[in-house]
Amino acid sequence: MLKEFADFLRLQLADPKDIVSRFGSDEFIFLKRSITEQNIVKFTRNTIEKIRQKSFKIDGQEIFLKASAGIVLYPKDSDNINTLVNYAQASCRKAKQLGKNQCVFFNNSIYEEFINDFMLTNEIIHGIEFEEFELYFQPIYNTNSKTITHAEALIRWNHPEKGLLSPFYFIPFAESSDLIEKLDFYVLEKALESINEIIKEGLKIIISVNITGRTFLTDNFLDTFIVLIDKYKTDPGFIKIELTESIALSDENKTIQKMQALRNLGINFSMDDFGTGYSSILSLKKFPFSNIKLDQNYIMDLQNNQESAIISSHMLSMLNELNFETTAEGIENEYLFFLFNYLPCDLLQGYFISKPIPYQEFINFVKNFKPDSTFIEFQQNNSKILNLKIAQVKYFIYKYFKIIRNILQNNDSDKQLNDLSKIIEFDHKKCDFGKWYYSVYPLYEKNIFRKKRRKT
Repeated sequence: MLKEFADFLRLQLADPKDIVSRFGSDEFIFLKRSITEQNIVKFTRNTIEKIRQKSFKIDGQEIFLKASAGIVLYPKDSDNINTLVNYAQASCRKAKQLGKNQCVFFNNSIYEEFINDFMLTNEIIHGIEFEEFELYFQPIYNTNSKTITHAEALIRWNHPEKGLLSPFYFIPFAESSDLIEKLDFYVLEKALESINEIIKEGLKIIISVNITGRTFLTDNFLDTFIVLIDKYKTDPGFIKIELTESIALSDENKTIQKMQALRNLGINFSMDDFGTGYSSILSLKKFPFSNIKLDQNYIMDLQNNQESAIISSHMLSMLNELNFETTAEGIENEYLFFLFNYLPCDLLQGYFISKPIPYQEFINFVKNFKPDSTFIEFQQNNSKILNLKIAQVKYFIYKYFKIIRNILQNNDSDKQLNDLSKIIEFDHKKCDFGKWYYSVYPLYEKNIFRKKRRKT
C-alpha cells in the first residue's frame, strides 16, 4: 500500500521539481517548489481530494484512503530543515485531531501544543513503567444481599510532582493516541492482581473494568488478556468487562466474536451508560451482556424530572423481564438509594454508598460495611415493586418512620417531642405525602365521585 501510494504521489501529483519522500510509518513529506502562499492551500486541498477519490487495488481488494496535511512555509516559518519537519509534524497532528481530510497551516500555538503533548506522552509512559498509576475501587451495593458484592476499578495517577491526578487529566489525551491501549492493559493487569489479593482477604468481590473500544477491538486483545489471566491464575468469574454500546456497534461481528470467546472463559460483560446514544432493544439481543448499567444522568435527574423517573422505572421493568442483572450508577443521596432498593434493580453505585477509594481502604470498607439499621428495619417486610409512585410514597413514610424512631431511641425525647412541629409537617396537605397525593389524585377522586353518583 505504501509503495502504491508513493508512486501515486510521485507520478500523478508532483511536478518534476518537487520532492516526495516517505518520512516514516504512514507519513510522507511533499516538498513543493515555486508556489506562492496564496496557491498552497488550493494545491493542498486538491491533493487531499484526489487522494480521497483514488482507488487502490491491493491483493484484489479495493482500498480508499484519507489524508491529513500540515503545511509549513520556507523561509517564513524557519530556514532549518529539522525545524520545518517538526513544525510540519505538529501541524499534521492538529489536522488529524480536527478530522481526516484536513489541512492546517503551522503557527506557534500548534507547536506549543505539540511539545506539551510530547512531554505528556513521555510522562505517561514513564508513569506506566514505574507504576505511578494505581487503582481506586468504588464499592457497589447489592440490593438483594444488602452487602458489597461488586466494585469498579478506576485509575488514578500518583504524579511525583503534581500529586494525585484524576482520569480527566490524562484519559482524553491517551484516547487520542496509542497510549490508551497501554493504560487499558495496565488497568486489566492491576485488576487481576487485586482480585487475587481480595480473595486472600476472605472476600468475594466481582471487579468491573472499563475497556475502550480502541483497545477491545485490537487484534491482539483476546490473546493478551488470556496471557494475563494465565499469568495471575485469576478466576475469570471475578472480573467483569464494561463496554459502551457504541463500541459494540462499531464492529458488530468482531465484538460478538471476542465477547463470546471471553464468555466461554467465564468472563461477564456489562453494557455501560445504557439509555444514551444508540441504546436499543436490538443491541440487548445481539450482544452477550449479562449486566446493564443505567446511565447516571437519568438516575441523578430522576429526583427533579418526572420524565427521567418514568424512563428509568420502565427501563428497569423491561430489563427485569428480560432477566438482565441491572446496575444504577449515580446514587448520590438517600432518596435515590431508597428508591432503587425497592425498584427491580440489583446493584447500586454512587457517592452515597462510597466514593472511589484506595485498595486498603476499600478492603476495610467492605469488611466493616453495614447498611443503615433504620432502613433495614423499615424494609424487612417489603419486597421489590414495579410501581415508581408507590416506591416514592414509601420514601415519604420512611422519612417519618426514621424521625419517630430516633425520638423513641433518644433519652431526651420530651424536648424532641416539644420540637416535633419543627421536624414534622402536621398539615396533611403540606407534608411530602400530602403534596404528592393531592397533585396526583384529584382527578382520580372526581372520577370515583361521578361513578358513585351514576350508581345512585
